[in-house]
Amino acid sequence: MIIDTHLHVGYEKDYVGGSDERRQWWKTMFCNFEKPYGYSTDEALEMTVDDHLRRMDDLGISKAFLIGIDASAALGFRIDMGDMAKMVRDHPSRFIGVPGIDPMKGVSEAVDDIQRAKDLGHSGVKFFPCFGWDPTDSKYDPLYQKLMDCSMFFVMHVGSQMMPRTRLKYCSPLMIDEVAYRFPDLRIIETHLGWPWIGDALIVARKNKNVYCDFSGLVPKIHIGDVDHTANVGSYRLAEIQLPDKLLFGSDAPHGSQKDIIDMVRALPVAEGVKQKWLYDNAVRFLELGY
Repeated sequence: MIIDTHLHVGYEKDYVGGSDERRQWWKTMFCNFEKPYGYSTDEALEMTVDDHLRRMDDLGISKAFLIGIDASAALGFRIDMGDMAKMVRDHPSRFIGVPGIDPMKGVSEAVDDIQRAKDLGHSGVKFFPCFGWDPTDSKYDPLYQKLMDCSMFFVMHVGSQMMPRTRLKYCSPLMIDEVAYRFPDLRIIETHLGWPWIGDALIVARKNKNVYCDFSGLVPKIHIGDVDHTANVGSYRLAEIQLPDKLLFGSDAPHGSQKDIIDMVRALPVAEGVKQKWLYDNAVRFLELGY
């Protein structure tokens, strides 16, 4: 079995429907991903929730974290956490809700949004500091404390960012070390293996027992280079030796391919037991830590 810890939602035909405004937002924000990822925004906008489930079934994916976004302050757009909650309610054995939270609207409002996410049945939240806020600033500590109080986790975007109106200085994996230091029992996922700052992401996950790292969206032909070389002397070999229990499979779909990244993992010359941890076991343990 496989758990995908990074599936983007909110563009599905079920929810976008005939809204030209929502369709245009997705096309504007994600057109930069099309060429390097071999990805089509138009095709993604024709997806349905049932299409997700069929693809997951075909690939042996038992569950997926639904990743939302809230960029209300910077861009005037968000994925409604109520819509996401409906997906989870309709398919509770398949989906885990992780809506976006925007602290730039105000810390108090963001704390209230975390409570609403909890009340709707979501398990965690997603932060995008790249839109212009510093997650290490202590003024945001009430967000992390609220997550602790609600037994929720957070996923934070770290690594490269291609969306317009974003700032790379707030994409460093090292920011997570500061948050993990102040909140050592708060479950945290850093995304995309921190690419291109892979070493930083790995060292943060190695140092902090509460930090996990997904490798969503990373495929050899774009990010990694030769699989054998990378696995044996680079990041995945290091992860096998020092972090077998901390890496998580994520696709970053629709920007990344679920199939391509699963195929990459299966092709890596690392132990089969470690592959199983990265594809499934580690995600199960991460979720169980919240209970």
